[in-house]
Amino acid sequence: MGISGGAREYLLNFNNCAKVISLKELKNLVVAGDLFNIASRLLHRSNTMTDFCNELINLIHKFQRDGIQLIWVIDGKPRIEKNYVIEHRRNFREKINKKIEDIIENVVDNTTKIDDEYEHIIALSKKARSMRQEHVEMAKRIFDIMGVHYVHIENMEADAILKYLLDYHIADIVFSGDMDLLAYGCSRIIQNLDFRNDIITEINYEDLLSALRVSGEQLLSAMILSGTDYNNSLKHSKFGDNLEFIKKYGSISKVLENLDEINLDIPEGKKITIPKRFDWQVSMDIFKEVLSPNIIKDIKCILEKQKSTHARLTVKMFEDFYKMILDNDTTPNKKYGRKVQDYLYWKFNYKAHPVYSSLPKTEAKPNYSSVKRKLFN
Repeated sequence: MGISGGAREYLLNFNNCAKVISLKELKNLVVAGDLFNIASRLLHRSNTMTDFCNELINLIHKFQRDGIQLIWVIDGKPRIEKNYVIEHRRNFREKINKKIEDIIENVVDNTTKIDDEYEHIIALSKKARSMRQEHVEMAKRIFDIMGVHYVHIENMEADAILKYLLDYHIADIVFSGDMDLLAYGCSRIIQNLDFRNDIITEINYEDLLSALRVSGEQLLSAMILSGTDYNNSLKHSKFGDNLEFIKKYGSISKVLENLDEINLDIPEGKKITIPKRFDWQVSMDIFKEVLSPNIIKDIKCILEKQKSTHARLTVKMFEDFYKMILDNDTTPNKKYGRKVQDYLYWKFNYKAHPVYSSLPKTEAKPNYSSVKRKLFN
């Protein structure tokens, strides 16, 4: 759900605040990725667990190939204030699944129509996909094998951890499509990766505030008025309007006090009103939350332990996983297996490695041109 009220469209299109850059411009930086947000997009392109694994491997390789380090942050148990949104999402998925069941039931005796409805069923099923525990465990396995850092704390959601990684210069930039990270005040965010052209959209928090002519507190207030995962939005009011209200009146409480004045020239039925679920102070406290010393200590220990483990990684550790990919790869010319071969060649120069001959090969020859440039130029 994130920030509502058209905030995404407004901010991404306001005075060129968001700029498109090449991945190469992030060379030698550390990127902290919001796994649940990014992986949900990978799931839309995946029909099987093997598809998901290879989408994730391909994404990691794309960043590493340009000299970008990754730290993935995985959501733990959501806070109770989010129960309303979680239930809303669950109901949405149930409605989608019911639609699919109805379509199948209606065409069960008509094989011609089944073909006609196939694409519709696939499109609906993608809308209902979400990260499950098996996806999380498989992602962790991939990270361990590929030597990629990740942080997963049982009772912590990703947002506050991502903000911490930026504030303490453990990471340089956050990779997520979630606009909530602007509410947290994350300094640099990238999203909307174009896989084909290796370009991505960057939002610089300080540049955005300057262009909007607001403070961080005012931007957060406008976002809360527009609706978050923890409160509903003002009725009949969009983000752009809410931002102007905050600029004029200074704070959420002052906006609420002046609703009569705001509504003077607004016709009945469209007047701005307060929703039932609107404990805005709770939302404000959550977005300003600071991690406890114990959580910070846990994060540092996790990353240090992984650093030690990654130093001992070898191509042999990837072998069984690679075989599993090949066994489940039904794509033409073993496309996924070929991508894994490319990664192994880039990561370990495994063609010259003694165990190279023991690895299963795909039928199609891998395209090594790009990785050769990385290795030898």
